[in-house]
Amino acid sequence: MNSSRSLTALAAAAAGAALLGAAWMAARFFAAQRRILLTTTQQPSDWKGRIEERRRGFTGRERNIRDHFFDANAAENGAASLRALELRAYRLEGIAQRLPKTRTRKPTPSEPKAND
Repeated sequence: MNSSRSLTALAAAAAGAALLGAAWMAARFFAAQRRILLTTTQQPSDWKGRIEERRRGFTGRERNIRDHFFDANAAENGAASLRALELRAYRLEGIAQRLPKTRTRKPTPSEPKAND
């Protein structure tokens, strides 16, 4: 009789562990589908900045990976930081919008003509 009681307790514990494991896996899968917003502005390194980064879903390791790729992209384009590269792109976009729209080459057959 004692063995059936312990078997029932073991089965209940296993079922509970299975339910907790399934809930944990579902939470991980849903967390992987969250929207991750990236910004080039640096968060302050105080506790408020760390909370904001954590709210966005970045752990310390993920933040280091993100910063590595941001720095590599900036270095590849000859900028001090990705923020400086972004600001340069905005300046160049503003200059390009102020320039007259002229065509210096003949359009390919797939491109529309200049007077369209």
